[in-house]
Amino acid sequence: PTRRSSDLITATELFPSTRSLFLAILLSCLFQVVNTAVIWTSGLSLGVRISPFSLAWIVAIFAVLQILPISIAGIGLRDLTFVTLLGLYGIPAHQALALSLFAFGQLCVLGLAGWVLDLRLYQRAARFLGFGG
Repeated sequence: PTRRSSDLITATELFPSTRSLFLAILLSCLFQVVNTAVIWTSGLSLGVRISPFSLAWIVAIFAVLQILPISIAGIGLRDLTFVTLLGLYGIPAHQALALSLFAFGQLCVLGLAGWVLDLRLYQRAARFLGFGG
């Protein structure tokens, strides 16, 4: 097999079944829908009037760009993406930038919530295994 096909086989071995792979994809899609809905409703509160479907592709483009190793946590890249692409829909730069900063704040809140849950899970596991107080 070629390197590309062996990489794909290795990646699919991370999931013990097709069902768990399907569930992971489904949860990822659900996260993107909820993320877009939160950003869209926040945009409405900022006076940004854009179709949720148009915003969905902007958020999707940013999600792909964020993977590139050219910024830390997408800072700057998110702002540029939102200002440029929302500008195509006639959204003023100051509103697009405000929405971008809100999206970053949302990401920070989600990360903090995940950290707290992870810390609590770690503490429970440590107590269960008899480590620490």
